[in-house]
Parts: sequence; C-alpha cells; structure tokens
Amino acid sequence: MKHLFLLVFASISFNLFSQVTNFGPPLGWKGKLNTRNIPTETMSGFDQQLINTQDEVNEKTKENPWRFGYKYPVDFSLENSGEWKNLPNGDRVWQLVIECKEALTINLLLENFHLPRGAYLYLYDIHKTNMVGAYTYKNNREDGALGTELVHGEKIIVEYVEPSNVIGQGEFSITNVIHGYRSIGPIQDTL
Repeated sequence: MKHLFLLVFASISFNLFSQVTNFGPPLGWKGKLNTRNIPTETMSGFDQQLINTQDEVNEKTKENPWRFGYKYPVDFSLENSGEWKNLPNGDRVWQLVIECKEALTINLLLENFHLPRGAYLYLYDIHKTNMVGAYTYKNNREDGALGTELVHGEKIIVEYVEPSNVIGQGEFSITNVIHGYRSIGPIQDTL
C-alpha cells in the first residue's frame, strides 16, 4: 500500500513540475475580463456520512487507495459548456465556473486534451487567491489525459485562452470534477 501512496505522490510531483507558468496571471485576474455572469455548473452533492463510513472501513482494510475527494462524472467541453468571449486583439477566451458546495479543494480530470502552441489553460478560485496553470501544449500527452492540481475553495473558474492564429485548434473535455472534502496532509505525512 505504501508503494501506491508513493506512486500517487510521484504523480502529483510530476504534475507540479510539468506546469508552465510563464504567461503571467490569468486574464480574469488582470481585470481584463468580467468574471461575473460566467455560466456555472454546480455539482449535485453527495452523502458525506456514507463517504465517511466508507473511508473509515477503507482505512482499516486498506483495500482501496486513500481518498480525499468525491469524483463526479461530467461531460463539459468547449462546445457544450461555458462561454466564449472574443478579445479586441482577435484572441478568444473560454470560461466556465464549477461549484462544489463546501469543498475544500476542486481539481479536474480531462480527456482529449490537446492544446496548440500559444494556447493556455488556468484554473483559479472565484476570489482570485489561488490558481494552477498555465497548462499548455507541453502538457499534451499521447493518451490525451490531464489531471489538474488542486484549487482551494468551493467555486473555481476554468479559463482557456486561444490566440487568433490557432482559433479552433485546441480541445479538451472535463470528464471528472473532484470535490475535495478532506486535506491530503495526512497522506503526505505517511510518505
């Protein structure tokens, strides 16, 4: 089981070092975009008492990996969710708010992730105090999968920017929203 925890930790560490952050803060942080009235996808909620009971059993049996969050299956894409905005310079930006009431953190699992050079993706909390990204073409993988880092808070903004010379070339689907209901600190302490 300890090997599984090391694998999870190594995976998180790899994602931390594979981020590219030379784009400066997200456009929404710079005051260049109105971050109000962005379409919001609110997760339905789950039975926390049931999850706690399952976690207690698992911590005794260690039959499953340690869990910090509840995974919602979703299907949010650039075509069926969020909102596109055209910028004065010809670039465009897509934004979506994701809300998990009472979440400590939110992170996403993406599929079909393919960004062209120059395009980038950020995730940040609604209060603009915590962000992850930018994810770029350097994060493209053959299998198209991407797991994002954790963003603190119960409401986040997903912001994708496409420069005018690559409009329509980027793609990804958000397939899972992870509602973090407990800190990953205890698992990190055992590594």
